[in-house]
Amino acid sequence: MIQRMKFTLFFFLVIFIPSLLLAQTKISGTVSDKQGKPIPGANVLIKDTYDGASSDENGKFSFSTDEKGEKMLSVSFLGFENHEQKIVLDGKEIVIKVSLKEKTSELNTVTISAGAFEASDEKKMVILKPLDIVTTAGANGDVYGALQTLPGTQQIGEKEGLYVRGGDATETKTIIDGIAVDNPYFTSVPDVPQRGRFSPFLFKGTSFSTGGYSAQYGQALSSALILETQDVVEQTGTNLGIMSVGLSAGHNIAFKKSSLGFYGGYTNLKPYISLVHQNRDWKHAPEASGGSVVYRLKTSKTGLLKTFVNYGYNTLSLDFSSIEDVTGETKDHFSLNNNNWFANASYKEIIAKNWNLFTAFAFSDNRDDIHFDTIPINGHNSLYQGRATLSRGVGNLSIIRFGGEFLKPDVDQKYYIRSQQYKENFGAGFAEGDIYITRKLVTRA
Repeated sequence: MIQRMKFTLFFFLVIFIPSLLLAQTKISGTVSDKQGKPIPGANVLIKDTYDGASSDENGKFSFSTDEKGEKMLSVSFLGFENHEQKIVLDGKEIVIKVSLKEKTSELNTVTISAGAFEASDEKKMVILKPLDIVTTAGANGDVYGALQTLPGTQQIGEKEGLYVRGGDATETKTIIDGIAVDNPYFTSVPDVPQRGRFSPFLFKGTSFSTGGYSAQYGQALSSALILETQDVVEQTGTNLGIMSVGLSAGHNIAFKKSSLGFYGGYTNLKPYISLVHQNRDWKHAPEASGGSVVYRLKTSKTGLLKTFVNYGYNTLSLDFSSIEDVTGETKDHFSLNNNNWFANASYKEIIAKNWNLFTAFAFSDNRDDIHFDTIPINGHNSLYQGRATLSRGVGNLSIIRFGGEFLKPDVDQKYYIRSQQYKENFGAGFAEGDIYITRKLVTRA
């Protein structure tokens, strides 16, 4: 009986094991780059199975599989594009030579530019969230105050604004939803740096760069501050902020494809000034109030309409030492009442043949009622501006963009009995492209 069992087992091994071995398919080969250099550690496997291997230091790999029929062989390695090809598993050995193509990376690409890079390119910018701004020491919740702590920026005396590498504050543009803001700061006051007009919580992110900029933002700039307002809010909600110098509140109403938001705030520095000694002789502590209305609408799967309206009012007065009296005993008086409106609307959509369309329109109006001692100074400036841009990717990497804009400024200033006024119309167009010549070389013109 035992002898018969041994014979049966021997017969099974002789008949069936060779059949099992013949049922497997051996897959081997090499993995290299486009220059023929071996790639060690590349992953080679049959998709949707556990059968595979890694290439050795010479780029060679080998494994066997029990799978049958037509399958997909996948080869991957970090920094290279994935390679896939169909193979037929029928028990015959398969030998494959795979050549992987390197991925293009912005981190190791050298750019030769006849202009400068796009201001909205986040890879070259500092990105700050609202919480980053309000928690920056010394910024006091001000967007510009937080940015002044970054490398490349500096504080110039008692002046508001962003100064980058010694450039003037007028060389820094503030752009909200793709269009420039005419009066991003509160009106200048002698020896008192002013804050920015906009709350950081109105924006989903603050992008700032001290480099060059796309032709669509103009030239002769030292920096650009890109502010992107919040998109469609998905949930209805209310927020309330209470500070030692004021309060703020906001309410968002979410609809199916749109949202409507209301924001308001009031600040008064009188309690703070009464507690903390000041080296300025305030007659009326800085007091400000304002509000914003925002509306967002998803017009399609790829279309988004944004509208934003902001109003602000501030008032203050102080005495300061006259520059004509070296003893500092003579005082000059300065008072200010300011009203400011800013409104913009922007629309972006992917249109036929993957063209990206962006259009925007903005209006701003700023009025200053200033008294310098007994001399009245009145300033009124308004600005209408519009922009349209088309862009499209060419292949997997290159991109072209072109567009134009118009500006219509209106300035009216009165100093005592003298006045000056001017109205102008400006128009501009641009075209530029980023063309990748090789993985490590791209031209921008």
